[in-house]
Amino acid sequence: MASKRRNMFHKNKTQETTENADQITRQGVPLIFQNGPAKIILRKVGECDDRGTNEIRITGTKLGKLGRDTYSYSTDIILLQTVTDEIHSVFNLAYFGNGGWKKNWMVNDLGGVCASFKLYVPQAANYVFKKLNITSCPIAAIILFLYQAKVTHEELSAAGVIALNKGIFGSGIMLFITYMIALVQLTPQVDQLLEHLKNGTVLESFKR
Repeated sequence: MASKRRNMFHKNKTQETTENADQITRQGVPLIFQNGPAKIILRKVGECDDRGTNEIRITGTKLGKLGRDTYSYSTDIILLQTVTDEIHSVFNLAYFGNGGWKKNWMVNDLGGVCASFKLYVPQAANYVFKKLNITSCPIAAIILFLYQAKVTHEELSAAGVIALNKGIFGSGIMLFITYMIALVQLTPQVDQLLEHLKNGTVLESFKR
């Protein structure tokens, strides 16, 4: 009986989260983000079937836990061309709701790949630039091995599941794409994240 009650609670909670997420957009911003800033906890990294032109490759990615809120990130980055901010980083957010994955839930162009790298993941960017003995782009063609770079975040319980298809594009050509499965925690206060999303470049789709 206790097991049945737990299963029913889990089912109702999942249904509630999904129904809330099904309210998709207002002014170009998904309503799920209008409840406040989101904490994204990375759980899995993988490679999509579509690899683009393979001029930029990120393979062999592994996550390890170093402490309660500290993780290690190891990956191999293969650049077959020089990377500059003329190459843009774009992410495409899918949400898991009724009927499966909702594709193209939100697509956002983050701008130049180096500038967005430094802005959104400064810890990882500083690690890479320090290893290469540079401070910013351009990054020449190279094979770079990152081993247990530290990533810290605040661990929070999950309110939903998202799939983030992150692509890197140059001159309208997809150079690289991968996906990340993450658990998302939403907080009830609206602050800078909402403003950033409202002011950001939201694309309906990306066409080659």
